[in-house]
Amino acid sequence: MPRGEERSVLRAFAEPWQTLAVRENWLLDRPTLIAVIAIGFAIAFELTTARLALVSLAAFTIPFALALRFDRSVENFDDGGQKRASWHLAAVAGVLILACWTAVADAPLFAARTPALVALLIAAIWIVERGAPRFGALQRQHVIRVILLTYALCAAFSLIEEATDHLIKQLLFWPFRIIQWEHGHVVLSFSHKVEITAQKSNLNMVALIFFVAPVLQLLGILCSPSAARLARALTIAVVGIAVLLSVNLTAKLALLAGLLAILAAKRWYKATVFATAFVWLLAFATVIPLAKAIYSSGAQTDARLPYTLRHRIVIWDHTIERFVQRPLLGVGPGMTRWHFKREKEPAYDRSGFRRTLEVYAHNIYLQAWFELGMIGTVILAAFGLAMLAGMTALHPRSGAYGIGLFASVIVLGMAGYGLFTPWLLATMTMAIALLVIAHAWEPKRALQANGASRASAS
Repeated sequence: MPRGEERSVLRAFAEPWQTLAVRENWLLDRPTLIAVIAIGFAIAFELTTARLALVSLAAFTIPFALALRFDRSVENFDDGGQKRASWHLAAVAGVLILACWTAVADAPLFAARTPALVALLIAAIWIVERGAPRFGALQRQHVIRVILLTYALCAAFSLIEEATDHLIKQLLFWPFRIIQWEHGHVVLSFSHKVEITAQKSNLNMVALIFFVAPVLQLLGILCSPSAARLARALTIAVVGIAVLLSVNLTAKLALLAGLLAILAAKRWYKATVFATAFVWLLAFATVIPLAKAIYSSGAQTDARLPYTLRHRIVIWDHTIERFVQRPLLGVGPGMTRWHFKREKEPAYDRSGFRRTLEVYAHNIYLQAWFELGMIGTVILAAFGLAMLAGMTALHPRSGAYGIGLFASVIVLGMAGYGLFTPWLLATMTMAIALLVIAHAWEPKRALQANGASRASAS
């Protein structure tokens, strides 16, 4: 085929997509595609598997990928691009280092999925960052409304579920549970009670907390100042009550830390950045001696403490014992679950808990020491500082909410989930993507005003 005809064929193929994505605002004017984004975003609040988390993130990034591919009318303005470029370099370096660490740690081949997952999530952030400025004003309003409406529905759902002991889930699942298959016959059993444990909503609480910072910023973009203040207060109240009613103690502390960090950053920006970075490094430096001290004090036998916390104290102490066996390089990223499944019959602690690793250490800092070793932990701590620098380099308004998200991550990591848990990383990635959107769609006047006030303050 001649080169000119080949170009015409490619142009003919791309033209309809370009029209759909950009020229007629079809991409976000049609309820069907809005629903796709909303459903993908809502799935994040029922994350029971890593697959659902990644699917929701992929659905969310599709419109930005289309805009990145077909729209070249980029809005250009100076907003700390050099600092963000340094974050990109740190992200790529982090993936390469993680991949090398998998090989150095002599981990099984399937452990390579961890650096591959991190690379995929970083690519999602890059797609959103590059595609967001190419949306028109009408498209931006559509996206923000979809995000805020979906978050409001999910927050209200979580509040009702916690206040009614998961009544909605019981009503939804009840018709499916009454139909049973016994000895080749369909049996209707109306006496079956749907069991919903409170721990099932812990993942919902994590998503609510991670998304609250970007949602608060997006409210300021879409609403007038007075309406934004009212909407933010209502959002914090609904989310706060839902989290307080849950059994996730770590989530309660993480929400409080995030909100306090946002308030502090709005008043003392640079001091809050340094304080957040200091706490991040301090958590890595003190986790082993603190965990040993807590175990030595016998806290795991104190019946006044929550059962899950006492169990985690035993897990932490056993993880430290395993870390000492390979302190320099660790056992490999994401390998705690693999070693847990291959442990011999565990001994029982005096508190009655088994001394095992579990599927993850319930402390990302201790897990880093165990999986990455001394050298890898130092690299991970530095990578976290690069992430914090990338969030705070956007502009003061976005930076404050980025600090809030990072503070919530710091606290949740102290007694929450695993460092390389796919659904947790995907949820965190979506929260960062929302911050990137809020940064890209801040009005230029707000950017200039914030920049001038920050320069005069410093």
